[in-house]
Amino acid sequence: MAKVSLSAAALNDLKLIFDFIASDSEFYAEKVIIEILNRIKSLENHNKIGQIVREFENDAIREIKVGSYRVIYRIENDNEISIARIYHSKRLLIGL
Repeated sequence: MAKVSLSAAALNDLKLIFDFIASDSEFYAEKVIIEILNRIKSLENHNKIGQIVREFENDAIREIKVGSYRVIYRIENDNEISIARIYHSKRLLIGL
């Protein structure tokens, strides 16, 4: 079982996602954040469930999709995964 941690940038991404959606519906914003966090938790047992991020072509940098969002993560080793960023799929992904 791997330990999953979120970077400061990823935590900020979650806040921005929540704030943006909550401007229309706080209920839906909570639902989206919970769905993202549940998918992130699944990485504890299945770290290679995501696909390789095409922008980086590095087996250790992967993504899982949750609705319209891309959760970008790095497999540090068999016991550690770090969530780098959480992007809307329509945004251009630049640097981690």
